[in-house]
Amino acid sequence: MLAGSYYYLSMVECAATAAAPAGILSALSCSSLDDLEAALGEAGAPALEELRRLFALAEGYGYADWLAFDARVVRGLAYYTGE
Repeated sequence: MLAGSYYYLSMVECAATAAAPAGILSALSCSSLDDLEAALGEAGAPALEELRRLFALAEGYGYADWLAFDARVVRGLAYYTGE
């Protein structure tokens, strides 16, 4: 976990609750939709439904072999953080 890192400490400063940064980092460590569902619980149900629909559509169009969900891969984060 990134506890003690610049990003984690920044999240702690901005968080609505003390548990929020750990929850965000937990979600960002998910490498599958099932992992994400376990991390988010009921709060993530609407987003998970949309993601599952997206992957179902990809399957229907024959693109499923080229897609994978992995929240650990975040492209362009430096653009938003300035790092």
